[in-house]
Amino acid sequence: MFSDYERELFSHVVEVAEKEGKPVELLVVPAVNPFDAMVHAANTLRASRLVTGVSARMESDELARRMGLAWQNLPEGRNAFSLEIISPDRPSVFVNLGPHPPRMWPEDVDRLHEIWLELSETCGLGSRLHHRDVVGIALRRLQRDLTGDRRDAAVEDLQKDLRRETKPDSP
Repeated sequence: MFSDYERELFSHVVEVAEKEGKPVELLVVPAVNPFDAMVHAANTLRASRLVTGVSARMESDELARRMGLAWQNLPEGRNAFSLEIISPDRPSVFVNLGPHPPRMWPEDVDRLHEIWLELSETCGLGSRLHHRDVVGIALRRLQRDLTGDRRDAAVEDLQKDLRRETKPDSP
């Protein structure tokens, strides 16, 4: 069932684990699509984290995207978990698969708070208004834009933000 490479890999994993005094249980999951197989196995085991190495054929972001799509294709009742993509020559990439609170940039948290202050103090909404309410209405408005005649403008705004994030000097 194992190729020579897989036998060598599993032996190395056991060796490293033994040196660290850690138990390890190895699992072989035969499949046509490795993304589906890994996500299905992690979901079935109710894992909290799936760790994988980088791919020689794709960037870590694309690997994470494909794992996310495989998670999305699982049947309902799927288990949310984190994905860690490790590489010996660069920092690990962490991605949450499934619904999760978003990580927000500090300036976005500040913007959210400023909007909340404006609405709660000057618009008379007071203590009934919470930060989650502001986020909720923003999401509903974006969803409405994406399904209406403002779709192109909304996508263009998102593309501008993505380009800003890839610049080395971006906040």
